[in-house]
Amino acid sequence: MAKSPFGSLPAGVLRADKGLTPRRPRKSKRAPTPPGVRPSSRSMPKPPPGYGAIARQQLGPIYNPLLDYYSSLIAKRQSETTSQAKYKQDVFNAFAKWYLENAPKQIQGIYSQAAGDQSAYAAGFSIGMQQAQQQLAHQANKYIQTAGGPQGQMLQPGPEAGNVIYGLGGFIPSSMLNQQGAAFGAAAALQPPAIMAEGGRQALEISKLGEEEIAQLQLEELKLRSELAAKTFELAQQYREAGQKAKADRLEALQRRAENTLPFSMSGQWVIP
Repeated sequence: MAKSPFGSLPAGVLRADKGLTPRRPRKSKRAPTPPGVRPSSRSMPKPPPGYGAIARQQLGPIYNPLLDYYSSLIAKRQSETTSQAKYKQDVFNAFAKWYLENAPKQIQGIYSQAAGDQSAYAAGFSIGMQQAQQQLAHQANKYIQTAGGPQGQMLQPGPEAGNVIYGLGGFIPSSMLNQQGAAFGAAAALQPPAIMAEGGRQALEISKLGEEEIAQLQLEELKLRSELAAKTFELAQQYREAGQKAKADRLEALQRRAENTLPFSMSGQWVIP
């Protein structure tokens, strides 16, 4: 310290004889670093977990009902798609079972009934033909007998003509009908697998349409969740910056208060009131 008639004076105090006394070298002061920020860090730090929780708490009443709505809607649509596809397949399976148990028999029965009717019609024509032949033969035999003809000339009609009529009009058509009935009945017995396959195709189409709609709903839900995450991060950043600013303001206020209460200024010079 410099000597003075008034005694020892601190460095930097104005002297009447030689001016200012030598000042002590002071350390350079660095601006206060906010909590959680490294001086060498150039990137914006992630907000502490507390800020994220506060942001989620603020945004939850806005986004949670929408997310719950999409979740319930997706679950409902998935259940509806599954039940509709299963119902469609069950209907076709039940129809295929009924078809297999009833359709071949009914088809063959229809053709058999038609064959029986055809045989009956042909039998009627055959009997009528035989009766007409017998009547004609009876009248002719009367003329022969009246004329004194020998017994050997009497007419004896046989069943040949009636049999021809029955064969052409009854047996042959009815046999063809029976054969067709058996063929169509066998073809009908092969239809149930095709019916079940058609049910599977329609059920698959229902599932595909439902999955497309569900995928669209899931995409909307994902967009909403992404928006919530972005908003949460943005709001947490705002809370973090506000917290850092509040801390910096408090630190600056403390520094000003310290300057007003200490007997020296921040420039390192003593102040004599």
